[in-house]
Amino acid sequence: MSKFLTFAIRHSHPLAFVQLFDDFAIHQLTERESYKDSLIYFICKVKKVRFDLRTLRIENDRIKVNLIHNGIPYETDFCVFNGLVPTLLESSTSKKLEFNAEGIAHPISYTPDLILRRLNIKCP
Repeated sequence: MSKFLTFAIRHSHPLAFVQLFDDFAIHQLTERESYKDSLIYFICKVKKVRFDLRTLRIENDRIKVNLIHNGIPYETDFCVFNGLVPTLLESSTSKKLEFNAEGIAHPISYTPDLILRRLNIKCP
């Protein structure tokens, strides 16, 4: 016997995939009046793209790392903090890179899809 689940959606709000990992963004969303006392579900569709941490290099304020999609590497080169040298945090994984820099209060998180969109890279 299979079970069938149904529910109604009264409110929806788009949220960038990178913000799913940002506790502050989630807190802001759940504090809205229309979402108080609600169960919140995140429905996502993203390509399975991961960072290849073995290729990660930090050169001055530039981050160089390969993204892997279907076994194909895509070289990326981007800047996290203009003029500041970032430090990779130990909490970084192949799904999320976290950086900090001197003078920055909160760590910055980057996911592969954010880098793809930012650099306008199309994975097949």
